[in-house]
Amino acid sequence: MLKKYVNLRIFSNKNISPSSDRLLSWDKKKEPSKEDQYKSKYLEQQQTKSEDSYFYEEDLEKMKSIRKDKQSKRYEHREKLRETIRREIQEKFQK
Repeated sequence: MLKKYVNLRIFSNKNISPSSDRLLSWDKKKEPSKEDQYKSKYLEQQQTKSEDSYFYEEDLEKMKSIRKDKQSKRYEHREKLRETIRREIQEKFQK
């Protein structure tokens, strides 16, 4: 912002000619170079990687919950087996 102000002030005292117009051309936006495009693509990839890591953490949470469910099912199954064994033993002793 300051550069613009200073440059315009320098030229305001003179008659602005087409040649001095070229000096002001830095103000115009240039098209991004290939290097800049590659940099922007790289930055986008880095952002998606960070987002992917977030999703990865969510997936880890899901996997942990699935494991807990499986463990609880195993535990329930073991308990059922223990109960059936107890019943069988009790029936044998009752006879």
